[in-house]
Amino acid sequence: MPIDRRLYRSLATHEVAHAVVACHFAMARPSIQAQEYLAYVVTFATMPPELRDQVLVALPGDGFADETRITELYYFFHPMSFGAQAYRHFLRPGNGVAFFLEVLAGNALR
Repeated sequence: MPIDRRLYRSLATHEVAHAVVACHFAMARPSIQAQEYLAYVVTFATMPPELRDQVLVALPGDGFADETRITELYYFFHPMSFGAQAYRHFLRPGNGVAFFLEVLAGNALR
């Protein structure tokens, strides 16, 4: 997708999310996948809905099936797809804020 003002704002939000969540991790060195999962969830959650829909259509998938699929290797090879899958995983019942907090506490995505 071409980077317009809305997408640029979302990318800036991603970087701000990194700075904010870095101050809230319970562990000194969180994993790459933990950092990126949280930053991408914030990115997608704060996008204008029509932009989010466009990006998710461009990055198809069903979300990560479980925590073991959320790996730094996946992130390194497909960072934007990782983000879309993280957001879809976050939206699943039973994940959401509870999983987000487990990641911050160091109980998930170590």
